Amino acid sequence: MKIAGIWALGIGALLAMAAAPALAQQDDGKAVGTLPDGRKVEIRPADDGKNLLHSTSGPSSGPTTKPKAPLGEILDQIKVSPEARKELAAFRQACRQIKTLELAGTISTQVEAFGTKKVFSSPFTAQFSAPGQFRHERGQEMLAGANASVSYAYVGRLAQYFKKDLDKDGDDALSCLYRRVRDIIEQENLPLAAVMAADPARELLGATSQADKLPDTDIDGNAYTTLQLTQPAMIKTVLLDPQTHLIRRIVSDEKKALELSGAPDVKEARTTWDYSSVKTGGAFKEDVFAWTPPADAVDTSTLALATDPKPVNPRLIGSATPKVTLPDMQGKEVTLAKLKGNVVVLTVWATSSVSCLEGLPRLEALYQARKGQGLQVIGVNMDDDRARVGPYLKEYNLTFPILMDDGKSNVLARLASETVPTTVVISKEGKIVHECMGFDRAKEDELARIVDEQL
Repeated sequence: MKIAGIWALGIGALLAMAAAPALAQQDDGKAVGTLPDGRKVEIRPADDGKNLLHSTSGPSSGPTTKPKAPLGEILDQIKVSPEARKELAAFRQACRQIKTLELAGTISTQVEAFGTKKVFSSPFTAQFSAPGQFRHERGQEMLAGANASVSYAYVGRLAQYFKKDLDKDGDDALSCLYRRVRDIIEQENLPLAAVMAADPARELLGATSQADKLPDTDIDGNAYTTLQLTQPAMIKTVLLDPQTHLIRRIVSDEKKALELSGAPDVKEARTTWDYSSVKTGGAFKEDVFAWTPPADAVDTSTLALATDPKPVNPRLIGSATPKVTLPDMQGKEVTLAKLKGNVVVLTVWATSSVSCLEGLPRLEALYQARKGQGLQVIGVNMDDDRARVGPYLKEYNLTFPILMDDGKSNVLARLASETVPTTVVISKEGKIVHECMGFDRAKEDELARIVDEQL
């Protein structure tokens, strides 16, 4: 039996879809195509009307967990208005006081692009009991949860599930979860992820580069505090209840992300998480967080999906910088081996990877903070069209050099990887001392620590 990777369709999935050179709409409602990295994809309605992006073959674009840095460092590096800073502090405090939480609402996605207009909507519910027991359900399609010993997830339409013991060494309840479960919660229910995080405000900010407080937003005659979080090629509008300081609604506008990816005729691309019911302090039955998989469900816990990061090749650590010469965006050739004498962070990325795009601003922040100490950051782009890369550099204000892999040098293979982003740290002596695949909170913190050690 072939098991494929499954993601709930937010605009992030459409971003990958938009990079496909060919996408055909079929009579049964599916849209099929091939991504630049060779993956076959389908966009198709699930049983409850919520779309799924189904990756059927080929190498992965890497994990999709949002990158994070320590909150104090984030607030120093991004533009945060005094009013927004005050609201973030209130949100953090409110989340930390929660012992139990019950949520209900609707996730809806509206996309008008590719010459068609689609609207998808799905109800959800969630229960949480501190420090880390929870249950999240979206229609009949997705269930994810954790009890005192394991975390689990079940995809109803596929009758597939996975579960693993909690990581007792995690820094907080969120990091104790199995990675696939954590990804689902961070993508589908951010308020739930926030109450399990060591710092809820840090979880909310994610890859934000600028945070502002806007005029209040009216919902059914009630005024809600409104924050605007500017993130890579997208803008999130977060509505907070002025009494509880908890999230009432999140609207993610990713129209620009689709446009940058070359999607034609983009008029709208928006996902809304509407939390119509938010209750704290209630009591739950003892068995609410228990779960037994259906008898006919397939256990995929031990299977390696395309989205799983590949293990680091131990032979790579201590090896020399790849001996390749690549052109930069202006056509000037750069030889990687000649960077010896500097501490270098080398990252291989592609515009088709959402994880890459979210990680680039964090690497830029690392570069700006430590370039005065001798750090050099180099990006190697895997796209075959240089014109596609330029808009991203401008949008994210990237100042570190970007080199283009012409396909012959194949830097990714030289790093023993098939996953983007793949990032290595190269010592002043020209030796690789660290490699990571994907980009998330823990990996970003570890990257900064190793860079500081080498400097």
